[in-house]
Amino acid sequence: MKKSRLPQLWLVSVLGGSFLALAGSVQAAEWDKPGWNLVFNDEFDELSLDTASWHTCFWWATDTCSIETNQELELYNPADVFVENGRLRLRAQRRDMVGWNGQLYNYTSGMVMTGGRKYVKPPGFFFQYGYAEAQVKVPSGRGLWPAFWLLPVDCSNSPCDYTSRPEIDVMEILGQEPNVQHMNYHFLYPNGSSGDVGTSRAGPDFSAGWHTFGIEWSPTALVWYVDDVEWWRYTDPTTIASNTLYLILNLAVGGNWPGPPDPSTVFPSYFEVEYVRVYQRALASPTPALPGDLDYDSDVDYLDFGGLVRVYGSEGCGQPADLTGDCRVDLFDFGQFVVGYGQ
Repeated sequence: MKKSRLPQLWLVSVLGGSFLALAGSVQAAEWDKPGWNLVFNDEFDELSLDTASWHTCFWWATDTCSIETNQELELYNPADVFVENGRLRLRAQRRDMVGWNGQLYNYTSGMVMTGGRKYVKPPGFFFQYGYAEAQVKVPSGRGLWPAFWLLPVDCSNSPCDYTSRPEIDVMEILGQEPNVQHMNYHFLYPNGSSGDVGTSRAGPDFSAGWHTFGIEWSPTALVWYVDDVEWWRYTDPTTIASNTLYLILNLAVGGNWPGPPDPSTVFPSYFEVEYVRVYQRALASPTPALPGDLDYDSDVDYLDFGGLVRVYGSEGCGQPADLTGDCRVDLFDFGQFVVGYGQ
C-alpha cells in the first residue's frame, strides 16, 4: 500500500466544470483510474491519522460529539479512531463517558471527516463533482450503523459555512442486516423545500470481507457503485448538488433507524477502512471541453441543458454553467449552449 499526500489544492474553473488543481503531481500507482485524475487519497499507511486531512468529530465540535437528532447512543471520541496495520479503524465499545453536553453516554465510537473544525481548523479536503470511493469492512451486530457520506461546506468566505443539505449517503449498512446496502440522497428543491430519495438493495454479507463503495457525482446524475458495479442512479438535474462537499466515515451505535444494540451485539466492534480516494474527470485532450458540455460526456445534449436551467440567473465566478466567464449565468451562456448543442 502507498499513500499520496497532495501538497496543495485549489479550485479552478474551466468550460464545463470545476476541479481541484494539484500543485504537485501524483505518480502512476495502483489507484490509477483511466480517464480520471486522483485529487485526494489516504491509504492509511502512516503510524497515525493524518490530522491535516481528517478531524475526529463534526465541524462544530473539538473533542466529543454525537447526532442527538437521530437519538444515537454513541459518543464520538478521538480515542476510538486509530490507524493500525495500514488501515483506519473506527471502534465502537461499551464505555461510560460524559460528552461535551454534560450527558452520560454508555457507548463510545469513532468517526473521521475532512470538513475541518469551524473557527479552529480549515477543511482538509472538499470537492465539486467527481468520483469518491472507500474500500471498507463493516461490522455486524444489532444497533451498529457504519456509513460513508458527503456533506456541504462553503469556504468562499471566512469562516467556512456548513449546512446539512444536500447530503449524499454513499453507503449505510445496519449491523442486523449486513447484506443490505442503503443508498440515499437528501436535498433541497429550487423552492427551498426538502426532498429525500433512496433505495436499498440486498447483496453479499458485507461484514464477511472487504468491499468498495463509490459515488459518481456530476451536474446531471448521481451514480452509486458497489465493487465497481452500478447499483443505483438518480438523474434529476434540478436537485443535484452543485455545492462543494467533504467526506465523512463513522460508526454509529443505536438511533431511531437501527435501534439499540442487544445482548448478541459484540463489543468492541470495528468499522475498518483500507483506503479513501477521490477522482475528477480528466479532459480528453488539451483543448477545452465543448461549450455547454457540463457533464464531460463529450456531447452537448438535454442533460447538460438541465444543469444550465437549474442555475440560470445565479451570480458568482467559477460556476460550471458560466460559459462566457462573466461570473453570471444568463442569456449569453444560453447562446453559447445553443451553439454547441448536438455536438
